[in-house]
Amino acid sequence: AFQNMRQAGIRSFAFFIFGYPGETLETMEHTVEYAIELDPDFANFYPAVPYPGTAMYDKVVKDGLLPEGGDADWSRMEYSYYLLNGNGLNGEVVMDAIHRAKRRFFLRPAYIAGHLGDIARLAMSKQAIFFGVVSRTLFGSKTVNTSVAPFRSGQTALAEADRH
Repeated sequence: AFQNMRQAGIRSFAFFIFGYPGETLETMEHTVEYAIELDPDFANFYPAVPYPGTAMYDKVVKDGLLPEGGDADWSRMEYSYYLLNGNGLNGEVVMDAIHRAKRRFFLRPAYIAGHLGDIARLAMSKQAIFFGVVSRTLFGSKTVNTSVAPFRSGQTALAEADRH
């Protein structure tokens, strides 16, 4: 399918999820190798998220992989965090694997050479985005601890802005 899309001039996107129950560092490495073999125009790697109400959520609760209170902070139930802990995987292990996957995928000489025009256009037209993407790819992304940020209503934020 990816070859057919390439031949037809259609850009391809592939998305990969790391850290499902039962996954290991070895299987995540196989996923990266598969992504490189597929060679889509763009790929992204995300952590598995156990949304309440899903079969995955039921499984991780049953298997004891979701730490106590892990389902209470909905702000962390998105692709910047890995909430599970067990079977040799935790937030640090999975997020490090994701950062390595992005570096291995996007920093391949063949990928860079094949997308040099796209990279140059992005660098020239959207410099802030370009440098943000390069920084996250090379160094990983920093996550914000939303559990300590105070809640501010829209009116409070506007009142504070008016004072400044």
